[in-house]
Amino acid sequence: AQPWQLRLPSDVFAGAELEPGHMLAVRERPYGFGLWRSHDAQPFYLVVHDTWANALQARPVSVN
Repeated sequence: AQPWQLRLPSDVFAGAELEPGHMLAVRERPYGFGLWRSHDAQPFYLVVHDTWANALQARPVSVN
């Protein structure tokens, strides 16, 4: 396995109450990766592959 670095937005880092030395669970998903603190039921951050992110872009809708 290759080591990698995750850079989080400061508000996500603060909201997740992370501290140096905390262990995270990283689970690969079809869309990318989910990051969990060890005691949480839901991920606190999602890393989404570009192809999925492009598909999720907001698009204007017109009503005729």
